[in-house]
Amino acid sequence: MKRYTEEYVWEQDNENRYVLGQISDSTLICIGLNPSDATPAFPDMTYYKVLRLTKVNNFKSAVMLNLYPYRCEDRKKLPSEKNDDVERTNLKKIEETIEAIKQKSSNKPLTVLASWGGGINKRKYLKDCLLKIYELLQKYNVEWKRIDNKDEHEHPQHPSRAKIAELQGFKIKDYIKNNLKSN
Repeated sequence: MKRYTEEYVWEQDNENRYVLGQISDSTLICIGLNPSDATPAFPDMTYYKVLRLTKVNNFKSAVMLNLYPYRCEDRKKLPSEKNDDVERTNLKKIEETIEAIKQKSSNKPLTVLASWGGGINKRKYLKDCLLKIYELLQKYNVEWKRIDNKDEHEHPQHPSRAKIAELQGFKIKDYIKNNLKSN
């Protein structure tokens, strides 16, 4: 179901949330691990922190996307196996969202905030999902960012545990090489 609440885009079904946020000519695209039950009317701590990061880093809006769209508060409760149809739908929704942002932002690079944290190790399929999202985003002019300034051997910090600060560059190719390709 696609819902619009004023300028919000919020796409979900009974078990999955694909997109949450606003699209403008200056949108911070946040890729998390998996969504909670946050909505535009009831943001959770993660979405609240992303909105604060958005303001501090001079973006007009933010959109939350996820490696896997299954809604749950505890990442340990993620399904043990991914659902291929859900994954395909997630990739489709990500691409539609990126296209909408691209149309509004002219030819400016799109900023993607990597924010899945160490939870990516909880399920093998999460790394596969990241690789597919990375491949999908290759055709766009994307600048990858992270909240912390750690090296590419460490997972990018999750927003709920982050201090509100200027975003740092993220060498996604090095991260993939060091953390995903050998696994």
